[in-house]
Amino acid sequence: KTSFGIASEDVYAQIANAQAIYGGRDIQSSRIFFVNGEIDPWHANSVLTPPNVQEPTLWVKGASHHFWTHESLPTDSQEVVDARDKIWSQVKSWLNQ
Repeated sequence: KTSFGIASEDVYAQIANAQAIYGGRDIQSSRIFFVNGEIDPWHANSVLTPPNVQEPTLWVKGASHHFWTHESLPTDSQEVVDARDKIWSQVKSWLNQ
């Protein structure tokens, strides 16, 4: 069966290829910051526990999907404000290495 002119076998082969390269659920890399919101329905598919010291995680209480990437507003929760600070601090640390 095909969708968009791509055979399902080709899709599965490319998924296996990407998992072999990037590690799938056992990803081991560096400078990846896994940020998840408590009410984000996608968090169940994300990394919630740091795989290693080079890949930190952050749990943002009360936040939805990518809420910390939206424009800052005076109505933002303290958790979102703190998440932005932690993200920025981590990125600056990596850039200074």
